[in-house]
Amino acid sequence: MATTIPTIVKLLPTKALPPRERLQELAKTSARIFSTTYNPHNLRTGNRVLRERLKGPTLLDYYFPGRRVGVVDLRRYFPMMSFADEDERQRLLDVQSKKLRGKGAPKKKKEANKKKAKIVRGSVEEYVLARL
Repeated sequence: MATTIPTIVKLLPTKALPPRERLQELAKTSARIFSTTYNPHNLRTGNRVLRERLKGPTLLDYYFPGRRVGVVDLRRYFPMMSFADEDERQRLLDVQSKKLRGKGAPKKKKEANKKKAKIVRGSVEEYVLARL
């Protein structure tokens, strides 16, 4: 049995492709318009790697976080000068207003617990007696 082209395919009209030079010219123009690289021979150029975002600044921020100079640092380095710390002032005002509303931190104990329990190995009665 011989293989032949089906009759339907024979009847379909064939479109002639433009010449190769014309297609290359179109690719060049397209590359220039859309700011892409024209690579007619499909060589490996490394453009994909060059298009990626640079990792240097991100790595520097991760491993060596930039220390910003704040009011606390200025007070430490220049003790003879006075610097206003608005954040600290606001924090103190917030603490004071919470205390006035009864929402502040509890008062600290005046004296430590006088009788600390000794843990005695043995029965529960001995443990209770040791606490007294």
